[in-house]
Amino acid sequence: MKSIYSFFVVMMVLAQGAYAQQTTTTTTTTTTTPPPTTNTMPVLLQTGGLPGIGTTLNQDYNSVGINPANLGMVTSGKPVVTFGLIGLDAGVTTNAVGFSSLKQFFSDSIPYQQVLANGFANHGATVGLDIMPVGVSVQIPKIGGFAFTVQDKFIMNMYMNPTFASIVFNGFNSSYFTSVVEDSGQKEGVTNNPQSISQAFNGSYIKGSFTQTYALSYGTRILKIGDNSLYIGGSLKYVKGFAFANGYIDANGNLVGFLSYSTTFSNLGDSAVAKPNPVTMATTGPATAGTGEAFDLGATLAIGDNIRVGASVTDVTLSDIDWSGVTYEVINSYVDSLKKYAGVGSLLKGGLKSTLVFEHPSSFKEPMPTQFHLGGSIFLIKKFEVAADIDAPLNSVGGNIEDPIFTLSGGYVVGNALRVTLGFQHSAYTSISIPVGIVIGTGKNATWQWGVSYADLTNLFRSNSVSLGGSFFFLRFRIL
Repeated sequence: MKSIYSFFVVMMVLAQGAYAQQTTTTTTTTTTTPPPTTNTMPVLLQTGGLPGIGTTLNQDYNSVGINPANLGMVTSGKPVVTFGLIGLDAGVTTNAVGFSSLKQFFSDSIPYQQVLANGFANHGATVGLDIMPVGVSVQIPKIGGFAFTVQDKFIMNMYMNPTFASIVFNGFNSSYFTSVVEDSGQKEGVTNNPQSISQAFNGSYIKGSFTQTYALSYGTRILKIGDNSLYIGGSLKYVKGFAFANGYIDANGNLVGFLSYSTTFSNLGDSAVAKPNPVTMATTGPATAGTGEAFDLGATLAIGDNIRVGASVTDVTLSDIDWSGVTYEVINSYVDSLKKYAGVGSLLKGGLKSTLVFEHPSSFKEPMPTQFHLGGSIFLIKKFEVAADIDAPLNSVGGNIEDPIFTLSGGYVVGNALRVTLGFQHSAYTSISIPVGIVIGTGKNATWQWGVSYADLTNLFRSNSVSLGGSFFFLRFRIL
């Protein structure tokens, strides 16, 4: 925690210095303070409505985790306070199947399961859920912007070779198994031609994490030359981990696997242990399985009133997450073969009947999922902006995105009450998707805001990929 205190001492010194400089300038001139300049950007409705365009556009607590420099962009007028509860962003993206095939996932019919197995063979998927229970920012002209956020994030990336996909969706009915037998009342798939794990699952991987992040952020303007301004900002983060998984075949053909999860999840499936109280779970969350610290740094250059360029790096590791919940590590899998299978649950019970060997290390450490963000925006006419962003992973740790995400979007504000955004996005498993979003503001100066977005308008027209999901916020207020 010393790093957090040091960070904010430095930030406050910078803020006080900036404020003193502004005060000196004011006292040495006889002219009156000019009124706030008219900003061509619809500042009241700039956030929400479309993911992936925050490097230069998000300016309040929504800039945390993307580019905290934007917190300093309120440089005139009155202080601005923005707060929100329960913002949600969720989605699933895959290049394995289309929307019509994905609907059949809920069917118990084996032929449909085989369709999914065929589709996911040599293809991947990403599943993500991002919830911000609390977000608040206070932006004070001449001093800068402060923010505090709490963010729950779940992300899982997977890629399956044909054998892995067949077993995942068909279970012991997979064509890999020669027969299905019953052992102590439980059905098992048995093969007469077992392969080693590295052969059977070569190229496949599963990685992901479930974390909760507490972030303190600050952004301010450090340089102004004419109509051009440079803003910088940073965040310090304390991360609580609830679950982590990283399993893959390494360059030597060995299966490497690390798994850790909260004891709360273990108790949920253990009939011999008292179940957690639902009220306690809802208010405090699961028991912590690991903790770590990280920081963000960002900068934004505003060229006049119409052009902005920003860059940032997020979740840079200060201390690795020390995963010490219920932990597993795969060992000596290179000599084992996949002989029998009785369901996913059997993986951690008895080592899959000698197929895999697990050990329980007391803990293991993993770095944060570091990302680089680069973006720009231009205001072509009043209340209409175009933005382009790149979000790229800087490591392949569980919990990071797979490949760079490219976004191009345009947004238009009708009056002060409605913002409509439409864009194009390229990610790991969709070549082009077309997300759309709206933000509605009501009350004086759009005090209360509501927003929603949808991931892709082309889902119904594609047979080989799908991007489902979107974002939503309801209890969001901006006080001027």
